[in-house]
Amino acid sequence: MEQSNIELSTVLINKDLPKPQRMNEYIKNIKNPYFFLCDGVVVRIEFTDENITLEELVTNFLINKK
Repeated sequence: MEQSNIELSTVLINKDLPKPQRMNEYIKNIKNPYFFLCDGVVVRIEFTDENITLEELVTNFLINKK
């Protein structure tokens, strides 16, 4: 999937559209829903095959950071 530098705040969706059409409109406008900007900060979303929650990952990260 291509990378994108679309700023999330610039993506406007018509709230009167049905949900499936709003979702399609969002993806069309954001280009890559796994890589975009949010207030100038790069957001990159990835998934893993491991069965661990985000809370567990952050907790482990903070424990190991000490």
